[in-house]
Amino acid sequence: MRDRLTLDSTNFSTRTIAHLRRGTAAKVVAPLIAFLALAVVAAGLAARPHGTNFSERIDDPASSATPVLSPAESVRAMRLVPGFHIELVASEPMVVAPVAMTFDADGRLWVVEMQSYMPDVKGTGELEPNNHVVVLTDTDGDGVMDTLTPFLEHLVLPRAVLPCFGGALVIEPPNLLFCRDNNGDGKADEKRVLISGLGGIESPEHAANGLLWGIDNWIYLSQHNFRFKFDGTNIITEPTPNHGQWGITTDEVGRLYYTPNSDTLRGDLFPKHYASENPDQRRVAGMNEKIGLDLAVWPAHPTGVNRGYMPKILGPDRRLANVTAACGPSIYLASQFPPEFRGDAFVCEPAGNLVKRLTMREYNAVPVGTNAYFGYEFLTSTDERFRPVASCVGPDGSLYLADMYRGVIQHRVFITPYLTEYSKEHDLEAPLGCGRIYRVVADRAAQSSPIDLSQLLHPNLSGASDIDLVAMLGHRDQWWRITAQRLLVERRATSIAPQLRQSLHSAPDRATRLHALWTLDGLGSVEITDALQALADAEPALRAAAIRIAERWTLGDQTINSARRALLDAVITRANDPDRTVRIQAALSLPRCRDSLALEAVVALLRENADDEFLRSAAVTGLVDQEVTVLNTLCADPAWPHANGERRLLAELAECALRSKSEEIRASLLDRAAADLTPSPARAKLLLDTIRNELRIGSDQPKLLKLAREPGGWSAAVNAASNKHAAEITRYLDWPGRDASTLPPLVRALTDDERAQFQRGAKLFEACVGCHGASGQGTAAQIPPLAGSSRVLGTADRLARILLHGLEGDNPIDGITYQGLMPPAPTQTDDDLAAVMTYVRRAWGNTADPVKPETITAVRKATAERKTPWHIDELDKEH
Repeated sequence: MRDRLTLDSTNFSTRTIAHLRRGTAAKVVAPLIAFLALAVVAAGLAARPHGTNFSERIDDPASSATPVLSPAESVRAMRLVPGFHIELVASEPMVVAPVAMTFDADGRLWVVEMQSYMPDVKGTGELEPNNHVVVLTDTDGDGVMDTLTPFLEHLVLPRAVLPCFGGALVIEPPNLLFCRDNNGDGKADEKRVLISGLGGIESPEHAANGLLWGIDNWIYLSQHNFRFKFDGTNIITEPTPNHGQWGITTDEVGRLYYTPNSDTLRGDLFPKHYASENPDQRRVAGMNEKIGLDLAVWPAHPTGVNRGYMPKILGPDRRLANVTAACGPSIYLASQFPPEFRGDAFVCEPAGNLVKRLTMREYNAVPVGTNAYFGYEFLTSTDERFRPVASCVGPDGSLYLADMYRGVIQHRVFITPYLTEYSKEHDLEAPLGCGRIYRVVADRAAQSSPIDLSQLLHPNLSGASDIDLVAMLGHRDQWWRITAQRLLVERRATSIAPQLRQSLHSAPDRATRLHALWTLDGLGSVEITDALQALADAEPALRAAAIRIAERWTLGDQTINSARRALLDAVITRANDPDRTVRIQAALSLPRCRDSLALEAVVALLRENADDEFLRSAAVTGLVDQEVTVLNTLCADPAWPHANGERRLLAELAECALRSKSEEIRASLLDRAAADLTPSPARAKLLLDTIRNELRIGSDQPKLLKLAREPGGWSAAVNAASNKHAAEITRYLDWPGRDASTLPPLVRALTDDERAQFQRGAKLFEACVGCHGASGQGTAAQIPPLAGSSRVLGTADRLARILLHGLEGDNPIDGITYQGLMPPAPTQTDDDLAAVMTYVRRAWGNTADPVKPETITAVRKATAERKTPWHIDELDKEH
């Protein structure tokens, strides 16, 4: 346990250790000192006298050990682009193994420490409760943290913190906690579980993290399937896709960005909760889209990375060629850096010991990031233990970096024998008791207007008045704006609604008006007149936000009065907005209005924009159980579809109808196909092809389509058209009263033992949900789907090979090339693997046979010499 400490040294120096070992402090921090001592022993330093510090190099010239550098030496090993310098903010023992950080309203830095992460290449002792959330304070304004308060201790693999409501939200898997200090000592004495079941114990790399307060007052996570609102007592959740990996950030208008390791940046082009509203829509274009176009990196030295044995991972000079551990992104929205940096993205790459800058530009409402430099990076280091894993922009406008400072960062679930051997050769398993936080600062000469940082390091917004916070919504830096907005919402400061409304009407800049609008919404004080005002704003971001906020009055079966009608009509006009972002938001919102005029506007919008895949997907998210209605309206034109975008729209609508839980909707789609067989054969072919693909007709694993009734005119139309594909489809249609003996025997019923095996497999599969999703749909553009997968439905031997040894390299499926590494399954007994395989081969509409444990045993024996993951081409050759 750590007490409140005041440290006047930025290094783990002799003087600091002596200070810690004296009197009361020695008793308080004894476990920490013991922990650090273990790290020293592991590094072969146990024989050194007391007082030896990390400012001395640990470098044995006779070995290939990578030297351990002091913070000062590590800074000297860094190279920044001209115009910037780096400053040490905190280091061990004040901070150890930092993995996430954020500033509170008073400029205190909250840090999540994950000391127990990967103590060695096997992860021995990883689940020990040796981790903390600490609060660092700079009391004298010199930019160096000098006071530490352990807010929360004895945690298992914590991963995120968000100060709010006088306490903090914390993710300690599998729980989302709200913790609060009630007696004023700075330590949490209230610890309440808000949500459980988040996962993250077995695989920290693929579990909920982030805790980002969005501009819309929802709190967002990376790599989890909900967003939530919290008022200090109660929590409400709403489903979202679960993409992302480590870290999440936002731009000025509220779009979310992620860094899934092998991509520099991905993002959501519209609010992600919409993408979870249509359960029958498999892929939603615009979600988790590739934003960072360039993957190349230029480390300062040869690098040891997890898949360094694979072609093209390392260049000829043995340096990492492309990102492999991208994480901890930040969009820079402050004024301390030169103006050309505003809106750019910074991405950590700990495997390459560097930080990238992506220059961000917007093209037709789509942000695009490209490497800001060629042949070098914003920040590189020759210190192999420099592991920047998280970044954030502070109240002073500097870029803060959390350096875990350790050799092994690849988790045991994914670590390859190659990296295991490399880590041991270079003595990278130790020491463990280090950690640094740095601040990147623009030189005064590079600043457009020199800023006195000391004035910004102690914002003290928690003591600001409500009126002062309203003024802060107009600050030039995003940190100040979003913090002021959060505090006003937390305080329920409804009395300042008039001032917010004044800002909405008259503030000269977009950001101020946007924050004023969302603050009114967060307070529950927004009015229809505010939405109408914003709908007419000159800035597209305000118009798009207004459409979302108007959903308070436009959705569902609310009573239609004149005010609501006027607002809905104003939203409908935005379907023809000149800006693509606004049109997409109209496509998201209008289908949910359940209003005939709104639906007409959606159809017109689709007719005019069918070639826009983002708008198409946006509209389909809201057309749950309305797909056939819209399709029939579009098909009133006998020649429709005319072009590729329209043909794709037809397929998307038909696919959703076929997957609907409503057997009547499925039957109505067949009605449509029957009606087109003779008069519109080209359209009928598109529909029939979609039906055949959905039913997997022609594959080894076709399936039946249950209908509420025989499709109207189907049999007569099929006979009249003499269409062999329609006749083939008829064999797989099942409706009440149809002779079951005419149906092909597709799926045999599971025996009692197999059913029990399936249920056990479902339980075991929970460890895989973080990547593959509970519905087996994977993660957009990151993790391929298991539902309908030929590799799942194919031979059990091939799937067993993947689960036993993993899969790596390019994996092309349905026009998307998935990249990365799937590790061996976390469960490795033959019985467990057979159970998981049985589950995934029968869940989500999959129809393959169960798997016996003996199958796994035979494959295990046949592949016993295998040490590396499989490649798809290897498996395809064998099967």
